[in-house]
Amino acid sequence: MRILCLQLPHLGAHLAVRQRPALAGRAMVLIEGHGADALVSGRTCEAGARGVLVGLSAGQARGLCPGAVFLADNAGACHDEMERLATILRTRATTRVAIGGRDHLFIDITGAADEARTAARLAGLATAWSGCDVRAGVASTRADALDAARAARRAPVIVAPGGNEDEPGIGPFREDSLTGEWNLDLAQGGLEARARTVRLLARLDAVLAAQGRSFRSASVTVRRLDGVDELSFAMAPAHAASDLLPELAGRLGGDGLEGATGLEVRLERLGPDVRVRRLPRERSGSAPRPSGAPILQRAS
Repeated sequence: MRILCLQLPHLGAHLAVRQRPALAGRAMVLIEGHGADALVSGRTCEAGARGVLVGLSAGQARGLCPGAVFLADNAGACHDEMERLATILRTRATTRVAIGGRDHLFIDITGAADEARTAARLAGLATAWSGCDVRAGVASTRADALDAARAARRAPVIVAPGGNEDEPGIGPFREDSLTGEWNLDLAQGGLEARARTVRLLARLDAVLAAQGRSFRSASVTVRRLDGVDELSFAMAPAHAASDLLPELAGRLGGDGLEGATGLEVRLERLGPDVRVRRLPRERSGSAPRPSGAPILQRAS
């Protein structure tokens, strides 16, 4: 299998400037979390020129670029843009497109006669529809294709074919959801219903963690002997179903699960894990290189 990765390295900053045009040309940093320990999730080139990198703490970023504008992370908007771009590519090029993260897509181009030309064509299409800088890398695994795209600049980077027997394929798009529930014949007291709900959400958390997924909406059905409550929640995005517990309490009230006979949770709009990882203390300043086989060619 041969996989093309299209990466939009400054997508978060691009979308932030699109919403606030007055920030164009200014140093701007997006942060995930709160306080000095929040992590940089995106930055403009102006902030990058001062040494700000994704994965640094907000405190480190302020020290490097004290004049920067700091904004809250926009992972949800990035995921929306990735979905929009994936839909365009599925319509105009191939159905075998998958969202890989907040700033990159994977495309199966197995059998392409000219991988460099195919990569350049699809990258050009992505650039035209997103207005962003798009970098392209081709390899036999997703990880190596992403590394190649991160190393690319004007032209795609092509990595030599290598072993990928265990690499899962990229199939046509399918809307996925994740569901869990508990049911009893008798109405439960509020404490018991809450305890069962906590255990249910913990099981869903384990599935999300094992699959490396997030979700951006959820529906919750609370069944009682005298009726049903249907609730929906928008998330931005979330990586733990247990994040729904305070949302439920806010919508239902402190004793809102009193008398419940069952509860169903459905996690929807599933996507990849988009959390930012903290950079190690010691990090090379060199550009990333693909971790697999050596580069065969850099398209001209």
